Amino acid sequence: AVVSTQSTGVEETDRANSRLVEERAALRLRLKEAQEQLEAQAAADSTVMAHVNTEVERWRRLLRETEERVREAKANNRVLEQKLDATRLDADKKVLAELTQAVVDKDKQIEELKKELDEGYTQMQLMEEFAEELHASEAVRETNQLDK
Repeated sequence: AVVSTQSTGVEETDRANSRLVEERAALRLRLKEAQEQLEAQAAADSTVMAHVNTEVERWRRLLRETEERVREAKANNRVLEQKLDATRLDADKKVLAELTQAVVDKDKQIEELKKELDEGYTQMQLMEEFAEELHASEAVRETNQLDK
């Protein structure tokens, strides 16, 4: 009877051990799947961040180029204004009208370039905010994954 009781105890222990081994294997599989999902998400986030960074750099370059064109337009404007002053001295109305129109055109161009610059700056800010939000959501997602 003692042997039978011990045998039953051993069988129950073996079943419990088998169940624990199966649970451990299942948990390891779930852990591996979670790690793979996390790695896949991190790779996707890295791709998005690389694209965001590329776009931010592109907008920065565009802003620099636009600022340079504004500086050039302003310098050209000063030259045109000097020519306009010289023309006034000569009282050449035709040249005066042409130079006045050129100044107006350059002023319009400056305004357009300023608008482009403002739009580019706004886009760059939006991209930076998007990047910050993406970083924040990634941190929350990692925290949530760790908590699970």
